[in-house]
Amino acid sequence: MPTKLGLHVLRAAPDISEYIQAGAAVAKLVGEWGMAEDISEPTLVIGRVFQGDYDAQHQKAQGKTPLKAAQRFIKDQLEMYQFNPRIKYWEGHNEPVWNDEEGMGWYAQFEVERMRLMAERGLKCVIGNFATGTPPLALWPAFFPALQAARQYEAILGLHEYSCPWMWWMTGKHQ
Repeated sequence: MPTKLGLHVLRAAPDISEYIQAGAAVAKLVGEWGMAEDISEPTLVIGRVFQGDYDAQHQKAQGKTPLKAAQRFIKDQLEMYQFNPRIKYWEGHNEPVWNDEEGMGWYAQFEVERMRLMAERGLKCVIGNFATGTPPLALWPAFFPALQAARQYEAILGLHEYSCPWMWWMTGKHQ
């Protein structure tokens, strides 16, 4: 069975290319986008722009509609997308946290709009990008519109599932 493993590159190191060429299924690049040109098929290359405190919750709190927020998000990152044509999949907000159905519904619509706008540019999205243990199961139904649109736009659901010694470490009763 081929590997499903890959790497998350925050900073390039001399031996990363060897690891990727050994058969990494995916390479997620955060700020080291130039490496993408040296990564051959079939490795899936995902890009993410580090944004600091620029998050979806802040945009919603400012009263932006999901469409306006998605337009702004893409406008702010468009230059990165254009300068890195090998990267076809781009992540959205990093590890957003929503605590209610209304907020999660807003975020789902933001992701639907982002997928649509990115598709107009020939790009695809990694949606969600939720942190380990989130969102609570009760909020997933509010995110379903984004999951349904993901099929149409060939998007990928991003779940940042990492932790040690278990995947559920630092969540729920294990905090």
